[in-house]
Parts: sequence; C-alpha cells; structure tokens
Amino acid sequence: MEKEVEIPKAPKSTVKLISYTMKAVIPTGPYANIQPEITITASSLQEAQDYLVPHLDGLYEKYLNISDRPKPRVTVTEHVPQAPKPVEVPKETLTKLVTPGVTINEGGKLPPTIEELQAQAKVEVVAPVTAEAEQTPFMKAVLAVESCKSIEALNIIKHRISISDKLQDPIGKLALDEKVEAKRLELTK
Repeated sequence: MEKEVEIPKAPKSTVKLISYTMKAVIPTGPYANIQPEITITASSLQEAQDYLVPHLDGLYEKYLNISDRPKPRVTVTEHVPQAPKPVEVPKETLTKLVTPGVTINEGGKLPPTIEELQAQAKVEVVAPVTAEAEQTPFMKAVLAVESCKSIEALNIIKHRISISDKLQDPIGKLALDEKVEAKRLELTK
C-alpha cells in the first residue's frame, strides 16, 4: 500500500512592494551632472523596472554630454555684382573727359577703379544663426547642403534646389550650385 505523502504548502509572502525608487547620474558636461530620481508604486519589482528604465534611457539620450555637442555655425557668402566691362571709347573723346594726370591704357581703356576691383572680389561674411535667417529658403538650402554626410544626400538636395519654386533668384541658385560642388569635393576626399 502506498502512503499518501502530504506536501507542505508554501508560506504566503508577507513582503509587499510599497514604492520603488531609481536614481541615475547623467554627465552633461565637464564637472556637470543631472541626477533624476523617480519613485513609483508598483505590484512587483519587474513591473517597476519595466516602467522606469525606458524613462531613464530617454533622459540619458536627451541630456548626455549636451555641452559637448557641436553648435551650428552658418557661413553666408554674398556675391557682389560684377562691375560692367569697360567700353572702348575713341582716344579723342577720352582726352576731353579724363582729368589731367590720368593715363589711358592701350586700347583706350581706363585703369580699373577701386570700386571695380572690390566688385570683382568675393566677400564672405560669417553671420550668427537667427530665427529670421533660418526661415529664408536660401538659408534652409545652405544649411541642408552643409549638413549632407553622403553624395546621395547631396544629390537629393541638389535636385530639390533645381525644382524649388521658392528659390527664384538665379544668382542665389548659382551660389547654391557652388556650395553643392564644394561640398561634393569635400565628401570625395
């Protein structure tokens, strides 16, 4: 005959989870940290961790080394219109118009003035990023070109510039084409 073996029952747990606190230290820069602390009430440790860990991961992603991240810098290139080409005028007419002491070059042309030389120079101005500057279609296109990390992305931006209705200025489109080609050279190095 078989004896019935009585299995003892497990005692009921007297431990009850009242609250669960998780604290993290997130470095935001040299000698700078934030320390978020979240306390919740849950029925189990696993449930508490499942709820808190994604929130802390999101805080890490948002604030980790935020002071070391690059700041945007915008370079605006202005193209000064080209000076008109000199017109050939007969030497007899020039001698009547030119002030004494000014010599006339061969071919009846005056030497270029300072304004003409400055107009031929390309002027580059570094401007801070402002809300108004970011809103212009030209500036948006410049920022898009500068932020490209691959030739494929650059080709997409170039296509968008060519079909854009907002970029009406042909000089602006030429300037953007120059930027695209400069970026292409930079990416192919």
